[in-house]
Amino acid sequence: MEPRRHRFPGSRGDRGLRGIAFYGERILVAANAELLVLDLRFRLIESHRHPYLAHCHEISVSGARVYLTSTQFDSLLVFDIHAGGFVEGWQLGLDGRELVWRRFEPDGPGPQRNNLFHLNSVTARSSEIYFSGSTRPGC
Repeated sequence: MEPRRHRFPGSRGDRGLRGIAFYGERILVAANAELLVLDLRFRLIESHRHPYLAHCHEISVSGARVYLTSTQFDSLLVFDIHAGGFVEGWQLGLDGRELVWRRFEPDGPGPQRNNLFHLNSVTARSSEIYFSGSTRPGC
């Protein structure tokens, strides 16, 4: 007997399902420009899209916050599980030859697409956030 395949309706873009994390009895999955929240039977509970989350690669959970990377914006978006929305945004950039983090409001004017660093990995623990990308131009 062939295993039953789960299909998620709607467009997930060209990246497919990417990072996965857990919060209590919820499964959190990164899918291009959205965060999917599933129950333990892999049923879709919620979907949270965001325009600054293009080509999301990885996610990490710390407390009730989910940290998601966006390679197309070299950014990190923070989703608050209790608030049910994106509450913070950060973009990695250059000031001359120095690396800088620029904060932006997720509901306001956000960062420009740049994909200079291809920010694709994040780990958050307490008050520390670790991230990496695959390039470091001009440095």
